Order: sequence, then structure tokens, then C-alpha cells
Amino acid sequence: MSNNFSEYEKGIERLNEILEKMENGDISLEENVLLYEEGIKLHNKLSKILEREEGKIKIISNNNIEEIDEMNFLNEE
Repeated sequence: MSNNFSEYEKGIERLNEILEKMENGDISLEENVLLYEEGIKLHNKLSKILEREEGKIKIISNNNIEEIDEMNFLNEE
């Protein structure tokens, strides 16, 4: 799990570097296109990491809700 988090953080850092270079405007059109492509690939990769982690959170949340409902049911008896 921590691997996903460190991978995500590194990806965000790289995206920020790409944005800074592109906004600076001191690069060629070819380098701009290459950075854009890299940024899109990173965005897609980071989106997949977020989707996986959100799925885990939903599973954990649903399990906790079921456990709480079960505990409330047992306490009512």
C-alpha cells in the first residue's frame, strides 16, 4: 500500500515539474509535445492508483458500516 502512496507522490512531483517547464515557455515545440505526452501518461497512471485506493476505502467503509449495524443489532437484544 505504501508503495502506491510513494508512487503517487513521485508522480505528482513529476507532473508539477512538467507543468513548470511547459508554463516557463523556454522549451522547443518538440520538447513541449514530449512533456505533454508524459504528463498525460502520468495522469492516467495516477488516476488508476486513486481509483484503486478509493475502492479499498469503500470496501473498508462498507465493512465498518455492516459491523456497526451488527453491533447495534446485538446491543438492542
